[in-house]
Amino acid sequence: MRTIVSRKEKNKVKCIFVGNLDDDAGFISEVLQEKGIELIKAGTYDQIEKTINPVIESQAEIVVYDLLALSDQPRELVEIINRIQQSRGGAKIIFLAAGKGTNTPVIDSLLKAGYVNFVLDSTYGAKKTKFARCLTNYYESNADQLNQELKETELPRELHFIAFAGTQARIGTTTQALQYAGYLADCGEKVCYVEENEDGFPYCLFELYQYAVKEGDCITYAGIPMYEKKSMQELLKMDYEYFILDMGSIDQEKFAGQLFFDERVQRVIVAGVKPQEWVCTKYVRSTALCKDAAYIISFASDADVEAVSGAFSKMPLFAGYIPDMFARDQGDLALGYNKLFSEKKTYRKEKTKKNKNRGRRSL
Repeated sequence: MRTIVSRKEKNKVKCIFVGNLDDDAGFISEVLQEKGIELIKAGTYDQIEKTINPVIESQAEIVVYDLLALSDQPRELVEIINRIQQSRGGAKIIFLAAGKGTNTPVIDSLLKAGYVNFVLDSTYGAKKTKFARCLTNYYESNADQLNQELKETELPRELHFIAFAGTQARIGTTTQALQYAGYLADCGEKVCYVEENEDGFPYCLFELYQYAVKEGDCITYAGIPMYEKKSMQELLKMDYEYFILDMGSIDQEKFAGQLFFDERVQRVIVAGVKPQEWVCTKYVRSTALCKDAAYIISFASDADVEAVSGAFSKMPLFAGYIPDMFARDQGDLALGYNKLFSEKKTYRKEKTKKNKNRGRRSL
């Protein structure tokens, strides 16, 4: 028997929801039912790329994403959502992220990309009201109201101090500090590199590379602001959320131990496991103050990984030879950075108000 579909049902507006439609998201069903909009449940996905086919095939006029379920970096998420938008011919996109503020990287990136429909509230009633507004062109037509509501969601700044120290000289400490800073910058974080040793790296870089830019005491290159020697009091006054501290070698005479062992600082030991390097690595590991540090093993071969896999209570991150310390997209290394710390130390501060071209200067 053939099912007869009325013209009204055939022309019914559809909304596809990507995420977990639990009790906290019940307001979505309520509002859609009130407005006569059909709800399509796509299910929960951890990566935005996996949602491309379900969203496009649904032919829904409205797409709602639960950002809390997605693990993508902001840049990747924006790129794929833009692709979906182009394929769908301009569907309305609404983002849910209860408790997130506009100063978080993913929300900030989406705002900069031109998206305006967000439900960031935590209370059920507020979420329901905002979602109902998003279904209309309310925020597209009321820029002042949008800005006011978004400003109210700004969160206190959370500061992260991550210090890199090498078990010996020339073990790759600066390379790993800059690689991690670049990784965070690519994730949309407000990050800077601070040299807390005597090498004078930022100013040497400025002398050599013509695309390095100096403003005051800040030298910026490849999208990374770099500074020399800052105290904790000075760092707290700076407008960044991640501070990557390059401590140099832990055995140097003027090692800034007071800063490295500050309780607000997350520590990373850059080490080697080749026979001539292992004595230094073993010594640092024996010190009680470094037992909670994460480890990155530089210049590691497959044989090195196999040889020391059982020597650490927590598997270190292994990094191969990186000739260009500013190179991005290091594949497995970038994935490893995401898992470097099982728990991040944060210092909460109340809210207050990529240069890809490279070249050497002529000497």
